[in-house]
Amino acid sequence: MKCVLLRKNTLGVERIEFEAKYLGLPTPDGRQKKERFQPVKEKLAKRITSWSEKYLSSGAKEVLIKSVAQAIPTYMMSVFQLSASLCEDLERTIRKYWWGEDGDQRRTHWLAWEKFTRCKGRGGLGFRDLKIFNQALLARQAWRLIEHPDSLCAKLLKAKYFPNGDLLDTAFPSQVSPTWRAIMHGLELLKKGAIWRIGRGTDVKIWRHAWIPRGFELKPAGRKRPCRLKWVSELIDEESRRWKIDVLTRYFHQHDVEVIKKIKIPWRSSEDFVAWHFEKSGYFTVRSAYRLGVSLRDIDSNLGSSSSHPDGSRPVWKKFWSLPIPHKVRIFAWKLIHGGLATKANKFRRKLEQTATCSICGSGEETEFHAVMCCPHAKSLRYAMRSCWPIPGEKELGLTGPEWLLNVINTSDPDTAAQLILILWRAWFVRNKWVHEGRWINGKTSAEFLSSYWDSLSVIRQGEANDSKGKRPMVDTTIRSVERKPKVSSTWTKPNAGWVKINVDGAFMEGSEDAGIGVVIRDSSGSVLLTAWKHVSDAGSAEEVEALACKEGLTLAAEWVTLPSILESDCANIVRFLSQPERQRSPSSFTIQEALEEAAKLPRVEFHHVGRELNSVAHSLAQLARRLNHSAVWPNRFPFCVEQLVARDVNHSIN
Repeated sequence: MKCVLLRKNTLGVERIEFEAKYLGLPTPDGRQKKERFQPVKEKLAKRITSWSEKYLSSGAKEVLIKSVAQAIPTYMMSVFQLSASLCEDLERTIRKYWWGEDGDQRRTHWLAWEKFTRCKGRGGLGFRDLKIFNQALLARQAWRLIEHPDSLCAKLLKAKYFPNGDLLDTAFPSQVSPTWRAIMHGLELLKKGAIWRIGRGTDVKIWRHAWIPRGFELKPAGRKRPCRLKWVSELIDEESRRWKIDVLTRYFHQHDVEVIKKIKIPWRSSEDFVAWHFEKSGYFTVRSAYRLGVSLRDIDSNLGSSSSHPDGSRPVWKKFWSLPIPHKVRIFAWKLIHGGLATKANKFRRKLEQTATCSICGSGEETEFHAVMCCPHAKSLRYAMRSCWPIPGEKELGLTGPEWLLNVINTSDPDTAAQLILILWRAWFVRNKWVHEGRWINGKTSAEFLSSYWDSLSVIRQGEANDSKGKRPMVDTTIRSVERKPKVSSTWTKPNAGWVKINVDGAFMEGSEDAGIGVVIRDSSGSVLLTAWKHVSDAGSAEEVEALACKEGLTLAAEWVTLPSILESDCANIVRFLSQPERQRSPSSFTIQEALEEAAKLPRVEFHHVGRELNSVAHSLAQLARRLNHSAVWPNRFPFCVEQLVARDVNHSIN
């Protein structure tokens, strides 16, 4: 202490207190207590209080919550780790607004908030889980240290917290700054999605690092027997640049071996690097990190998944959210599916009613199914609407379980499912009018309303603004394109004089390890200079095969043509990776690098994305290679199976 005072007096150093805020954020001085973040909580409450709940539908409230309320704390969450209690307070404010609470007036929350924070493909409403979103934003800060290791910030943090280690494989001290504690929190999520791309394998530990590209388990499942091997490089044959299959089968389980065999090893020894597994480009995004966090939370909650949809999403939900009905009606149906309507049965279960008997018919317990399907007024409404709408029969509308409505939607066409939901929505509206206002609406009035309502929706869908009553909107509601994109040619076109065009394609079938590559090179007159097809074994993905096709096409062009070239592929991702190689860490990164090395041998190369119909010759050659398990290169000629396709391309390009 005396030394500190001596230096202070000698150097004339004065201690100045930090401002409470800097750039709109609380100054990280000492422990970040909950009170430091009170302004963001007050800002959210003030904004929500200013909204008039009584004049907004559930669909409008969803938009406001997602676009405004949940965006308010984003800036602060991208820098600091908010406490669990603060996140809970913010979510409580949003929940109260959703259910209509105002001041001291309390409302019943009919559904658990966890159902709201599931993504829509899993049966939720897609509201953010603020704790997971906070962690995903902080994971981006940790990713920047990996992406930009030579930055001043990265060098400073490395020197202080992990001078002799690796960010993804280091134990950090417990006494750290609030900023680094926040990065450590994001790093926990980043580690679950970061994966090593294998170049030479000297930097990747076999049993400790994540390097096997599959699902959520990126590390080997375990060892079949004791193993002294440590580095992935010990599993690679340096001469052939292939995996040592005998070593793999000796120490790894068979399901691990099958995945490892599909990892392509570059011909040239390249450095290993870290990528993000849950984006095709290999680059980290907050969106994919948040989805990963939600998926891991749902897995811990034992939510159902299948082999075709391991993340728990279901195609029927995608169909449900795309039905041609107003969003507020979809939200009503969502509540109906999850049992979140204010029926007497739900009120009785929460001790808000003395009986669960239906107030209208008095003949049974008023569940969701009874209120919209079994009650006499609901039956009469369906009967009245059958004369004009082709809704499913009564046998198809039986109570088959909690998800009976989803089952009906899954087996019906979109218009039929939409019309059925509108009938259920109207039946619930009639029930509420009677229960809460004592006003009865007869079936004829409801049928006329539904018919008119559907006609109005159809007019909007068709982009028309006809109104028989002459009540046109003040603003034209017809959606028009502001800027028309140039019309893309639907036929193959010849290159300019002095250029050649290389069309490439890959043929890959999911579940099969065999794939094929097709290449055709043509000059400015449309004449075929070369055709080639190649069989590929141990193919990992369609994108990988497309990258190999591009590499093969450029290699053949550099060997046989050596003219300015246009490479066309129907894989948009690979074309983008070739055009912007610095913005990708995909599984095909090494193949992309090798393809660009071949492209450098040509005077000039352009990369174009085209549709499948403009790439039919290369597609047929790729199918030929996969079907015959055969490879060949034919200069100045082509096989009989593509003769008509070649002639069609030339004729169309002339016309």
